[in-house]
Amino acid sequence: MPGICAAGDLANPLMPSVTTASCQGATAGISAQQSMLVWEHRLEMSMAVEPDSAGVRFPPPFVYLGALLLGLATERFVTPRSFGIDWRLLVATGALLSVAGAAMMLAAAGLFRRLGTNVSPSQPTTLIATTGPYRWTRNPMYLGMALIYAGLAIGFDGPIAFALLPLVLIAIQTQVIAREERYLEAKFGDDYRNYKAEVRRWL
Repeated sequence: MPGICAAGDLANPLMPSVTTASCQGATAGISAQQSMLVWEHRLEMSMAVEPDSAGVRFPPPFVYLGALLLGLATERFVTPRSFGIDWRLLVATGALLSVAGAAMMLAAAGLFRRLGTNVSPSQPTTLIATTGPYRWTRNPMYLGMALIYAGLAIGFDGPIAFALLPLVLIAIQTQVIAREERYLEAKFGDDYRNYKAEVRRWL
């Protein structure tokens, strides 16, 4: 579009400021459209499900985030709106849980990258992780997300958001973990079944 804008400026020598502003607006609009297209493409790629995968279509972090935001928003209209505990204790407890959850998620994701397998459940799993946090739980990433969720709900003094956590965990277990376990059993057979027998799903 710069060539068109330049031609417009020459064609309107008495109105350079107007044509320049129009060109800048057009350029900004094109940039915004390009950014939106890139964002939509990335979102489609993140939600695309490959044939050799657990078939999880919706990113699990969005489930936690959506429920948390819903719970915090609901508290503006219903009671109880508070745990009734000193805010400093709530913030300290929430921060501790959130840090622990983030550390667990980062450790699990880092292990996956070192092993050369995919983190997303919509992509193929190339091997079974049994070291690091996977020695104690089969789902450290989802457990970490749950700890972060609990930490934020407590830190923001959100009892309703906190009360929604069990429903979130049920949704994750039935719609995500169950799909992953069927996929891993079908792909790795006895190797995964033996690991499954030795390590708990959560803790």
